[in-house]
Amino acid sequence: MEEAQQQILLLRSAPGTPEMASALRLAKASRERARAVALVLVQDAVLCTLAASELESARYLRTLLRNGVRCAYLAEDLGMRGYRSGDVTPGCQEIDYASLVALLLADCARVAGAF
Repeated sequence: MEEAQQQILLLRSAPGTPEMASALRLAKASRERARAVALVLVQDAVLCTLAASELESARYLRTLLRNGVRCAYLAEDLGMRGYRSGDVTPGCQEIDYASLVALLLADCARVAGAF
């Protein structure tokens, strides 16, 4: 049996930017087509994971998580912005640089773009 390919979207844009909105819409559309989708958030995009955020992007991400989209964020980038893992929406996975590289180079991963 062939293993399903996971579509990965690498997000680096801040919440509220057109790039972030475009990436989240792409994730939603891919998931609606029954694809395995994972968001990987780095740089300013990690701010989208904050549980207390009322930004539209953060609310959209929480909806995507409820609908089966996976989310990982770079812990170092979150820490550089003054936040901790306890500030993050449940369901978002903390990763380090080694895990980021492994995720992006996994056999069944297809990196669809960086936003």
